[in-house]
Amino acid sequence: MKKCSNELKRRRLLQKEDTIILDKGYCSYNNYFNGIVKFKIIPLIFLKKKLNMKKILGNITYPLSIFDKKNVNREKHSSTTS
Repeated sequence: MKKCSNELKRRRLLQKEDTIILDKGYCSYNNYFNGIVKFKIIPLIFLKKKLNMKKILGNITYPLSIFDKKNVNREKHSSTTS
């Protein structure tokens, strides 16, 4: 998936928040992790029964800017005005 995603991104066919649908043959923790973290896409892979999503999502770290006090205040303000 990594080679495929790199090539699609290079050709500008893959953009942030795109969804890629793959079959069970692509089912691996690295494919999910790289799709979410590196390419900012949603890999929709038909799951095998034993796949542990907590294991995948547990390796993802949020950027520290999310926890910036200014961003938090801005989020609070925008949610109260809407």
